[in-house]
Amino acid sequence: MRINRVYHTGLRCNRRRRRSDDGKRTDGKWTRTAIQALLVAELLRPDAKLLALLDVLVAARTLALNTLAGAGPRPEGAEAGIAEEMAAGNTQAAASKWILLAETLLHQGKNEAAVATLENGLELDDGIVRTVPAAISYLRAGKIDAATAIADSLSQTLRPQHRAYGLMIKALVDLESGREMDAIDKLRAATEFADLWLIRFHTGRAYLAAGYAVEALADFEMAAARHGEASAIFLDDTPTYRYLATLPSWLDRAQHELGMTESVQQSLPASLDFGSNGEP
Repeated sequence: MRINRVYHTGLRCNRRRRRSDDGKRTDGKWTRTAIQALLVAELLRPDAKLLALLDVLVAARTLALNTLAGAGPRPEGAEAGIAEEMAAGNTQAAASKWILLAETLLHQGKNEAAVATLENGLELDDGIVRTVPAAISYLRAGKIDAATAIADSLSQTLRPQHRAYGLMIKALVDLESGREMDAIDKLRAATEFADLWLIRFHTGRAYLAAGYAVEALADFEMAAARHGEASAIFLDDTPTYRYLATLPSWLDRAQHELGMTESVQQSLPASLDFGSNGEP
């Protein structure tokens, strides 16, 4: 129980709501805090088991508080850790750390540094565990051609999971370009290859962007019910808890679009519940 409560300190930040003097919501800072805290936790110990992450997650709580104060997360020693992995011959672990470091840089607005860091990671390993997060990061950095190249490569294999992720990335390109219905078609086709958690999550985003809140809510609720899959999306030992960070916010948006009065907390499983006061 303690590990669950400490871990969700970062995740909880995504659901916090702060209001400015004119009463408008200012969610973005809390969302960035949640994602940054979880990214740094994974960056420091990406191959650790859940219980072994306890000390890192306690540190993530401090990082979240520092971010609110404007300090931002500082994954100090990240590159030194990558060098240690390389010296030990753990190229896949080093590649994962490069990708995670790139995501952290993106959330800090350092796009050029993030792109260079992504390239460092992909030079070491081009497996699906690295390429899918890299493609998503390329899109966030505005590098559509790089993301599309990864999607094309994945789509040319016989493995259903790879082809599904290839279609998902192409759908995200459509979504970024305002082609919501094309994105929905690709995401639905992707689930025919493999019904994967990340694809369900992005299908909900696409439906919501297209104005189909009912369908979006159904996919977000399915993602919440299947939240255990998000802990290791790529079915290996690499934690991917960070992908859960924005799910409560997307659930909340879909519910508000439908005029639902109940809180998003009532829609989440007990293991994602932060308590009535929003505290761990």
